[in-house]
Amino acid sequence: MGYKNGSFKFLMQLKIYPLLSTRSKRAMRRIKKTHRGYYGYFPRYNLLNRLCAELSMAESEVLIQIQKEREFLLKEQHGNLYPQ
Repeated sequence: MGYKNGSFKFLMQLKIYPLLSTRSKRAMRRIKKTHRGYYGYFPRYNLLNRLCAELSMAESEVLIQIQKEREFLLKEQHGNLYPQ
């Protein structure tokens, strides 16, 4: 599976996504629109503590990384969700 003319697709280094369970992965990729707006992913406190310990990162850094990875996965799966 190659790319023509030397172009390549940038793939983000996923740190947190492979460490999640199947249910957490599904929740992270969910985009269902509710009556309040779009679904937002917020990890549970126990999961956040486990990721902080495993990755030796601060809580705020883990949350930022989760947000970046979720945005990347949604763009890969559905394209641009929020046109400007």
